[in-house]
Amino acid sequence: MIAANLQAAYQARAAAAASATGDSGEGYQQQSQPSGNDNSASGSNQVTLTPEVKEAIAEEVKAQLAAQQAAAQHTSSGTNQTSASTPSQDVPAALDPARHTFIVASDLTVSSDGQECQLTAGDVIKRTSDTPDEDRKVTAVVSASKKSDCAVGQEIAIGVDDLQEMHNKFEEQLDNGMKDLADKQGKDGIPKAPDTKTTPSDVPPPAPDNNAAKALQDQQSAADQTDAQVMKEAFSQGS
Repeated sequence: MIAANLQAAYQARAAAAASATGDSGEGYQQQSQPSGNDNSASGSNQVTLTPEVKEAIAEEVKAQLAAQQAAAQHTSSGTNQTSASTPSQDVPAALDPARHTFIVASDLTVSSDGQECQLTAGDVIKRTSDTPDEDRKVTAVVSASKKSDCAVGQEIAIGVDDLQEMHNKFEEQLDNGMKDLADKQGKDGIPKAPDTKTTPSDVPPPAPDNNAAKALQDQQSAADQTDAQVMKEAFSQGS
């Protein structure tokens, strides 16, 4: 079920990125089947994901799902306690130490060692610093990219706002992927969710005790009488 969740969420994200770049989506689907040199793809509009990059994306999905589950539990329990995996209000989610891998949501021009290079939707980067500089930029390394974009392994400087946009888009697509997963459960190879409905047991439930209420009333009456007797004796002794 976890594998199906990851697959549905990533496919939803990939479809959105392909749509944003005008791609048909066929090239994006091929990125899960790398061949030859992992640092290049057969076309400039394709991104080859190594097993390490796919694992990093899967970890981001699981971390986001865990954070959403923790937030839902805190809301249902009526507590305002902040989850350990959820950043404080002063720190944007993009700088959360639990978040490192980001999928580029839109075309960006970034700087690298004094030079500029391009990132386009679907590229993958890994944030390597947590503290922004005076220009509100942090450093990151390109994990996967298209042939014409910033090279894999290249260190870049990227704005915190751009990272936050990637995080928001990733969260949105994850939500859409989970909804799509729920709608398609049991279809297209996606397993059906466990049945949570209750069913009657073969063992009949015990009959209600009709004397329970009277027994409780008798106990309460006896307690009241004891209290009254104690008070009477206390006052009779001039206490």
